[in-house]
Amino acid sequence: MRKGRWLYLAVAVVCLFSLIVVGCAKPAPATPTEPTTPTPPAMKAQEWKLSSYYAEPHPRAQMDKKFKELIEKRTNGLITINIYPGESLFPGTECLSAVATRAVEVSQVPPQYSEAKHPISGVFSPWGYWNEEKWLKYGPEVIDIVNKDPKGFEAAGVKLLFASSLCDYYLISRTPISKPEDLVGKLVRSGGGLMGKCIKAIGGEPARISAAETYAALQRGTLDGGWMEGQRVIADKLWEVAPYGLSGPGWSAVVVCYYMNLDLFNTLPKEYQKIVLDVSQETFEFGVKLERQLATEAKATIEPKMKGFLWMSSDEVLRWRAKQDPVIEEYVKTYGENARRLVEIMKK
Repeated sequence: MRKGRWLYLAVAVVCLFSLIVVGCAKPAPATPTEPTTPTPPAMKAQEWKLSSYYAEPHPRAQMDKKFKELIEKRTNGLITINIYPGESLFPGTECLSAVATRAVEVSQVPPQYSEAKHPISGVFSPWGYWNEEKWLKYGPEVIDIVNKDPKGFEAAGVKLLFASSLCDYYLISRTPISKPEDLVGKLVRSGGGLMGKCIKAIGGEPARISAAETYAALQRGTLDGGWMEGQRVIADKLWEVAPYGLSGPGWSAVVVCYYMNLDLFNTLPKEYQKIVLDVSQETFEFGVKLERQLATEAKATIEPKMKGFLWMSSDEVLRWRAKQDPVIEEYVKTYGENARRLVEIMKK
């Protein structure tokens, strides 16, 4: 009997010790889990139309594809986009109105075609100021101003998602050209708005004509020159009808805009608004890298094709800029403090 008691006591001591050891042991660390991207809330599926000024092989056509790809991926296919390239749905002159009335949801187009509806954007038109570095640094501030100004994009029924400058621009001509005085009395292609006033201030006569019509107009002699991007010069072989040209450092000119219908953006759930804005920034950065690469290639292609080509010094570029100062000063006087700040950024 005494042996049995000792046996039970020994078993009890062993069990008690085991419980104490288990209780004092550190818990095993939890298995780490991969972070997950929050899933946007449920939303009724939407199909958007994107009317683009550009078609293959222009690099901006790749931007349209990137925008579509990222929107569809980030929304898990709830938003799909059909692209209508090369003004196949609406001409550039009608794109802003098409977005404002939701005939299309999104458009990529130069703002000069509709500048009368959002005149604060005239700051995008002076030659030789805007470039990718300025947009990378000041883009959010500029976009906020031109969207919210009483003479801006939101007042016209659209939201500017992002904008950027084309990397390479050339002034091409049927006759030799090397200085502003060579433009006096010449008909020069203009997108309209403040750009036309700048051409006139330099000495030329603005002729509002689309990029697609430029070759024929130069060939007929109803146009003397044009302020054209390198990709258009190459695609249309414009050196055949305008064999003289010039360009220079920081000689980017046209700003191109991505618009979205304002009411549509405002009615999207906040999570989807963020997706649209994030995708817009990524598309912009994608485009900048692509265009910088193509700008270098464009110069190497265009220069040998010209009978006469001048790559200006920085001082020569400043001469062209200075001719536009009276137009820029009048713009600031007309549109006030917001215009003053935009010009300050433009001239940095």
